[in-house]
Amino acid sequence: MAELEEVPALGEPLGRVVESVLGRSQNWHAEQLLKTIGKEIAGEGSWAAGIEVERRTLAALGVDTTAFLLKDASGLSSANLVTPEAIVALLAAMRERPSEEAFRSALPVAAESGSLRRRFSGTPAAGRVRAKTGYIENVYSLSGYLTTLTGAEYAFSVIVNQTAGRSAVEAIDRLIAAIVEGRAP
Repeated sequence: MAELEEVPALGEPLGRVVESVLGRSQNWHAEQLLKTIGKEIAGEGSWAAGIEVERRTLAALGVDTTAFLLKDASGLSSANLVTPEAIVALLAAMRERPSEEAFRSALPVAAESGSLRRRFSGTPAAGRVRAKTGYIENVYSLSGYLTTLTGAEYAFSVIVNQTAGRSAVEAIDRLIAAIVEGRAP
């Protein structure tokens, strides 16, 4: 199987495409990237081929294949299922990849960029969290890396399911800020 770092996507370097997906949450780019990977690696530019390549890649990275079920690349399908443990396993594996720096730099920074620009302002977590937000009806998530005030770095994933409203986002932010500050339960 070809290395994902070698796959050209949408005519741009892969890092720029990943930044548009992770940093600006461009769902259409995510779907096109999946099809491009399917075409480049499996010979077919379809969702099915791309998802199969994605599944094999996640398995090769050590992610438990029983911990996720993927139906699209954008995360908009309510049929997608993933555990926080699977996301943390992927984040941990990405630390060991040659593309780690491009991946990490594509993630929004708390109180500074992308979907986290307006989150964590005025807290010690500002600038110490790089993460991807997620939302689909009644499900909110935040997954990425955080650095505590003592300098320890952790991969994390919080998914809140069957809830509504801003209170879920606020609860996630309080939890992450508490971990950064070293006062988490």
